[in-house]
Amino acid sequence: MDSGTESSTDTVVAPPVEGAPRKRNRTPMVTSRRVWAVVYLITAVALLLRSTGLPAYVRAELDRRDASRELTDQNLENLAVNSGIFLGILLSLFVLALYYSLASALERHIFRPAITVAGRTQIGLFFLVAALCTLPVQVVSLVFGISSPRNHAFYQGYVIVAAVVATLLFRRHWIGRPKGKITFLFVCTLTLAILSSAT
Repeated sequence: MDSGTESSTDTVVAPPVEGAPRKRNRTPMVTSRRVWAVVYLITAVALLLRSTGLPAYVRAELDRRDASRELTDQNLENLAVNSGIFLGILLSLFVLALYYSLASALERHIFRPAITVAGRTQIGLFFLVAALCTLPVQVVSLVFGISSPRNHAFYQGYVIVAAVVATLLFRRHWIGRPKGKITFLFVCTLTLAILSSAT
């Protein structure tokens, strides 16, 4: 067959366009989104259940500071208290999501090793720190009716101990690393634990 009549169906690959944006491969998560979502939902539910006792706590604080004298209308006072609590809950849920996002980012870029629990479920170090510093605090506060756990002395001590214990559980993954990297890892976990007070 003459070369001029050869099939022209061969695929021609165009050269890459100069300056065209390239698709970046996102670093995979260490702890799965499903596990993050479950912990977030449980923590959020505990937070919402705790909020049922907040109106009485807020009114007691207003009376203690004589701030309620400025609101002579009871309906207006109730509206102000309930609106403040509602906005506070929304803000808390938003901050909690940001906090978990920070922990997930630290897992992807700072320390990627994971431990396997419940069969095939893998969890990372920073997930464990974030979960220990938020979920148990909300559950204990709900059970014992603690309105503001961060005002108690045990809270800061607990989150620091939780961060140290969580990091030690991953000891076999960092024990052979340089001392500088180990120190940096402990600084990151302790900082993440202390930041939980903002949630």
